[in-house]
Amino acid sequence: MVVCAAVAGAALAVALRVPPAAAALAGAALGAAAVGLELAVALGRVPASAARVRPPDGGKLLDTSAIIDGRIADVVTTGYLEGPLLVPRFVLRELQRLADGADPLRRNRGKRGFEILKRLQDLRSVEIVEADVAGVSDVDAKLVELARQRGAHVVTTDYNLNRVAELSGVSVLNVNDLANALKPVVLPGESLRVQVLREGKEPG
Repeated sequence: MVVCAAVAGAALAVALRVPPAAAALAGAALGAAAVGLELAVALGRVPASAARVRPPDGGKLLDTSAIIDGRIADVVTTGYLEGPLLVPRFVLRELQRLADGADPLRRNRGKRGFEILKRLQDLRSVEIVEADVAGVSDVDAKLVELARQRGAHVVTTDYNLNRVAELSGVSVLNVNDLANALKPVVLPGESLRVQVLREGKEPG
């Protein structure tokens, strides 16, 4: 169990583009957590049944930002994301509007979204949810209400959607939060190697 947790943690860190040292640290942390849980069960402080209980999962509803961001496909590759992947029809329509737009940047974002969805479908089944939310026009509001109705998690990288969902009592999986949690921990006195990828535009 410890080895599996360590390997899974390291794989997830790599998928989120975390440096190798941080990936190893994440794996070690998960391994330590697994040891702690096993010890607590052995000592009778945590019932064995409680160690296996997971909250009901109505699926993972992907929003536009998480799809375009693309890292969700890497997380799925690690096997860390369980439950069905759900994409509402209204999210597909939003991607289509972006892909058909006149602005080149928005058009590229829309096209990238469809490429990521195709990759997700190749990795794992993606269910297109036809259900809509009557009387609601805003895509984010629709997503939150649909997640609440289905008991699903919202997967996003959008900070504002994250806040609205939490205030509405909807569980959120923010890919940015996951990436931040796996950043390397630097202690005083440690040395770092920094690679400059390109020169900045600002003086100094």
